[in-house]
Amino acid sequence: MKLGYMMLLVAVGAMLVIAPSAMAARAEKGGDKGHDKNAVYGKVTAVGADSITVAVQGKKDAPAAEPKVIITNKDTKVVIGDKDGTLADVTVGVRVAVTTTEDGKTAVKIAVMPAHEKKK
Repeated sequence: MKLGYMMLLVAVGAMLVIAPSAMAARAEKGGDKGHDKNAVYGKVTAVGADSITVAVQGKKDAPAAEPKVIITNKDTKVVIGDKDGTLADVTVGVRVAVTTTEDGKTAVKIAVMPAHEKKK
């Protein structure tokens, strides 16, 4: 019986050590879903020569957020699927994940998300 009790104590002790670091890492990423805190998720509503406008995706029952204009520059990386692209390849209506600078104003990376297939 002592061995089972000791194993339980070791397991609980390990959880007390590991859980706080896992929670800190999750918070650093931006929350429970693992989203980057410097990212904007939503649908593209406009693409300009030096900006992209995204209708920010909110929670399921939340009201729609105002579109967010994000500046782009020559260093902004565009990824479509697993291939590199350009801002000209991004079209209105596609879903994107835009990683921004710390201030949230300039796009570092624009990842075009795959389209969801509707279930029949």
